[in-house]
Amino acid sequence: SAYPIDVPLLEKAPVIDGLEPQGLAVLPTDLETSQLLIDTAKAQGAKVVTFGSSLQADYHLTSATLCDTATIVRASHSGKAFLYKVLSPGKHFAMNGLAALAVVLANIFPRKGPVRVSELMSHTAGEGGAARP
Repeated sequence: SAYPIDVPLLEKAPVIDGLEPQGLAVLPTDLETSQLLIDTAKAQGAKVVTFGSSLQADYHLTSATLCDTATIVRASHSGKAFLYKVLSPGKHFAMNGLAALAVVLANIFPRKGPVRVSELMSHTAGEGGAARP
């Protein structure tokens, strides 16, 4: 086989099998099994968006600076650099944050151009800041 088979792959594969046609698959580029996951999602007809420290990632993690209580993250998408903070120390939290941003931006803002934080909040929070169902 051209792809290594391991336990994480076997755990992730059913998620891809459950994608609806034209569904969104946000996938990491840094795993040994990433290409298999990407190829499988594309074969299902999914829109694939990638994230990771790989230069080929759609959402590319440039750096993660660990502090006592947070991680300062530099990343880029479509050649545009951006900065964000995760209120937990750890590179894996930076990656999780990048994946979450990719999901939000691909679903809510499939347009070109800058996105303001106030726009994100108006789409994700209701009265009093509670998340909408």
